[in-house]
Amino acid sequence: MKATGTEPIPASHELQTRVWRLVLPALLATFLLSAEHAAACPVCFGDPDSDMAQGAMWGILVLGIVVYGVLMGMVGIGVTWFIRARKLGE
Repeated sequence: MKATGTEPIPASHELQTRVWRLVLPALLATFLLSAEHAAACPVCFGDPDSDMAQGAMWGILVLGIVVYGVLMGMVGIGVTWFIRARKLGE
């Protein structure tokens, strides 16, 4: 059967649309009303020398080192393949 674009929308789609029209504003309101607690990080609203702030700093540093290491590994593989390809061409 060919789809002509004039088929009726199933009732379940209408129900999902109605549910999302009710749920989405409720979720948005909940998020906006609870944002005060989410913004209270120890660096901005506390002691920057606390253990939690120091842990966050070390976490960011370690993740940066990991990302940099992976990227440098990819560059190393690319350079190795480039050198091998040039040797094969000789």
